[in-house]
Amino acid sequence: TMQRKIDLIISASWVIPIIPANTVLEAYAIAIHNGYIVDLLPLATVKERYTSQQTIHYENQVLMPGLVNAHTHSPMHLFRGLADDKNLQEWLESFIWPAEKALIQEESVYLGSLLAMAEMLRLGTTCFNDHYLFPQATLRAVKQAGMRACLGLQMMDVPTAWANNAMEALEKGLYLYKKEKQQERITWMWAPHAPYTTSDATWLELIKANTILKLPIHLHLHETQQEIVDSLALYKKRPIERLQRLGVLDSAPLLAVHMTQCTETDAMLLQNTHHHVIHCPESNLKLGSSIAPIELLQRYQVNIALGTDGAASNNDLDLLGEMRSAALLAKGITQDPTVL
Repeated sequence: TMQRKIDLIISASWVIPIIPANTVLEAYAIAIHNGYIVDLLPLATVKERYTSQQTIHYENQVLMPGLVNAHTHSPMHLFRGLADDKNLQEWLESFIWPAEKALIQEESVYLGSLLAMAEMLRLGTTCFNDHYLFPQATLRAVKQAGMRACLGLQMMDVPTAWANNAMEALEKGLYLYKKEKQQERITWMWAPHAPYTTSDATWLELIKANTILKLPIHLHLHETQQEIVDSLALYKKRPIERLQRLGVLDSAPLLAVHMTQCTETDAMLLQNTHHHVIHCPESNLKLGSSIAPIELLQRYQVNIALGTDGAASNNDLDLLGEMRSAALLAKGITQDPTVL
């Protein structure tokens, strides 16, 4: 048979694929051409099938797909350790928001993003879903680092260094997306901060702007008990019910981050509308926000992904550590070691 000429062969003592699950392949290689993995094969058979411009072998090491951090605020790496032992409201209002006011502008976001990527890459993360101000600065850092990222077009009804109000943020986001949407390795989402910082009017404008684009919506949802209490007082509805009434749930795929407060009804809403929950157990633990009921969400077949949140509320970006925490917490809370 003819050998096929390709760009790169990477082999290792062990390869761990995603599918089939819980499989370790010994002495395997992956073949890469034009930026794509074109084959996964035993090391012994590589020479008959391929010649490559470059060959790399990792002896006594594991080769596996890169981890995906489904929710983070990479520039907040600058605030690691700034405020511990505080609840979410105090942490945000007394520490994080004032620090952002003092420090956050395009250049600091760029530097913070680079720092976060150095930590993520060191710990096996090759792709992250980011939610922060000045996404154009994180974009510049991502291009430089060579990672993959989904960048959030952030908005809230609170003045920030990025925009004076939600409408300005929406316009800036639209402009940035239209200008940069062709980037390699980079995708985009809307990133309204949370239901309690986004007015009904803003949600309706976002739905309208997103009618044709259909970008997913990445937001903090049901993070704390207080968020539910406040929403019931203001709107007579739980935040997710309010979003349903406004048409948000039917407008685009939702990446609902945290969901520590989740009833059967909430889970059913998520299931019926095919949305995703991003589980950030260590951030929820640090801020004392409670823990998402993974067993309930799994029962309703809601897709769950894992995130570290920002380094300011974790305080690291270690996804393997996050996996361990998620598994142990689920087992402990449900008293069922098989649950996760």
